[in-house]
Amino acid sequence: MSCRLWTCLSVCIAVCWSSCALAQACCSGGQAVTPIRLGDLERAAAGLVWKTSGGLGSVDAGGKWQAATTGTRDVNIEQDLLAALRLSKRVQLALTVPWLETARQVPNVPWALGHGLGDLDLAARVDMTRLDDARPWPAFAVVAGVTMPTGRAADEAKARLATDVTGTGTWQVRVATVLERQWHPWLLQVAGAMTWAAPHTVGELHTHQGLSGTLTAAVVRELPLDLFGSLAVTWLGAGASTVNAQTLVNSERSQWSTGATLLWQATAKWRVHGGLTAQVPLPGVSQNATVTVGGVLGAVFVWN
Repeated sequence: MSCRLWTCLSVCIAVCWSSCALAQACCSGGQAVTPIRLGDLERAAAGLVWKTSGGLGSVDAGGKWQAATTGTRDVNIEQDLLAALRLSKRVQLALTVPWLETARQVPNVPWALGHGLGDLDLAARVDMTRLDDARPWPAFAVVAGVTMPTGRAADEAKARLATDVTGTGTWQVRVATVLERQWHPWLLQVAGAMTWAAPHTVGELHTHQGLSGTLTAAVVRELPLDLFGSLAVTWLGAGASTVNAQTLVNSERSQWSTGATLLWQATAKWRVHGGLTAQVPLPGVSQNATVTVGGVLGAVFVWN
């Protein structure tokens, strides 16, 4: 079987796959791990991913579900340019360049539109052990990444209803570990990540987001006709934020997301994928969580 890289993204997630000899896979939540991954015989790749989501409501600090107010609509569209480069047999780099558009409406206020460059992300993946040399133990990889505040932060918003907000306004650094185990044609992947965000100052306000983490479990199956399917579940948790060194009460976050993706290996160099994503409200478990449904479409070209 020829080597394959197959990519699919979920919320707070981004799910990537590759296969060589049997079927290798890598799945992620949010940007916990590298958003585009090279197969063993691939030296570079480039791709475009289109994502969209719409808000349905939220879960408040007490874990209570609240549907979106009648007349309130929030639609988000994102296009990500992806690039990856292999530095050695076990080391590769990946770059994500996002462009975001937002359409928002509230009662008695017309639709407001905004767009702009998002926060660039650069990540490095090191495969400590791989599927073809890790048996009987799971393959193990470490991913380190940095998200740069190239987008527009909320305190810099100029458009009506803040539809031009495209970034967090802070540098973010993360470290992730990835475990993979294969039982052909199935593959199970578990990825965990921790993210630290730098403090952000606006006038006399000094804010600092709490340390956050994600845990993703995904199962991948190879299907006939060069198709691959995956299901993934991601949990995101974040500690309390502070303002001027004072902890904000009930500012912790807990959020669950799911994703289902189908990928087609169109040619030896092209692969396309599509899927559905959802942030799931779990009353009493979720906290300060948004609830959305969306979709993803993407295509990746590789150089062997």
